[in-house]
Amino acid sequence: PHPSLTKIQHRANRHHSSIRVLVEHAIAGIKTFHCLTHRIRNPSSALIDQFFGLAGGLWNYKIS
Repeated sequence: PHPSLTKIQHRANRHHSSIRVLVEHAIAGIKTFHCLTHRIRNPSSALIDQFFGLAGGLWNYKIS
């Protein structure tokens, strides 16, 4: 009961994991700006979207 993956499945898993690592690092980078970790107590969804957009923009600026 130790099935082995085919070469195609192995390549697909590697491709999927390489994308997942980039996404997880981006989420962790945005969390350094604390807009995802702290509760925003404002009922305006537009303001919350602006916080996320600002954090994403700052993170992109930092990594570029």
